[in-house]
Amino acid sequence: LNPARKFNINLGDNMAGCTLVDGTSAGTYPASVSNFILNPDLTSLSLSQSGNDVIVGSDAIYLHGSSGNDANDGSSATFAVKTFKRARERLYATGGNTIIVVGSANLGNADETSDWDLSFNPNAKVLRGLGYLSYMVLIPSGKTLTLSDITIDGNKENVYTGTGASNAIIYSDGGGLIIKDGAKIQSNTFYGAYLTRATSSVRMEGGEISDCAYGIHHVSGESFAMTGGLIHSNTSYGLYTNNVKTLDIGGTAKISENSNGVYVVSVDSIRITGGQITENSSYGLNIYRNISSNISALLISGGDFSNNGAYGLYAASGNANQYY
Repeated sequence: LNPARKFNINLGDNMAGCTLVDGTSAGTYPASVSNFILNPDLTSLSLSQSGNDVIVGSDAIYLHGSSGNDANDGSSATFAVKTFKRARERLYATGGNTIIVVGSANLGNADETSDWDLSFNPNAKVLRGLGYLSYMVLIPSGKTLTLSDITIDGNKENVYTGTGASNAIIYSDGGGLIIKDGAKIQSNTFYGAYLTRATSSVRMEGGEISDCAYGIHHVSGESFAMTGGLIHSNTSYGLYTNNVKTLDIGGTAKISENSNGVYVVSVDSIRITGGQITENSSYGLNIYRNISSNISALLISGGDFSNNGAYGLYAASGNANQYY
């Protein structure tokens, strides 16, 4: 903390013996709020119940892709930096563990990097700030974000974002997303990654997407390819694709322990050459209703579809040219 900034922290008698919490806006926080970081801009904080772990002060770096300024030190939302590139530099310099997003990082910003990692600190993460409901990262058309050795956390334990596309952790408006080993997209109210427009694409070579309603929702896009990594523990769909030209799953890819594994609507070409779509509570791979007649080529030459709750592979109808 900047020693020039003072705090009045009002604790009732029932807070005796507790350690302190984290709040990014003024007010009173009940015991249900946990694991948060005290915003240095606050002048006071009241806790209404016991049970919180409270940390006075923070080594977090704040990021706001619109109103931030990379000349800032990132020590609070008021002094937020503008780019992930600068936030990473500041986190490395301070030895901190958390980049708090209070306004979407935008790959279209000048000086923003398209390669995101926090490999210098395995405990570091990018975290949604309390009260911030929109997407954490925007990938505009013509840009591609590559993730490796980084955790991006939607903080759903403390932030209910709502269920819109604009509330995703990552939102691609025609851009590309590459997910490599060590990358984690996790813990959001609804979408982990939401991609739209004809030029949008996903290539998942490793990493994990978990603990959302939809792990990946890809609509009206160019391609989805998964050769490695794990999509798991999502409460509605691991992967939902609608009007995407090509869907390819193979290698060591695993889509497991979701409610539904893979849901396909109006995809031109599906190729499953390996991987596992297993142990989902309902469908493994579901090619849905008459709209699946839009599929021009369906090739299944490998893969494991075992131990799903309803069907391993289900196609309501279609004009598949190839099926193995």
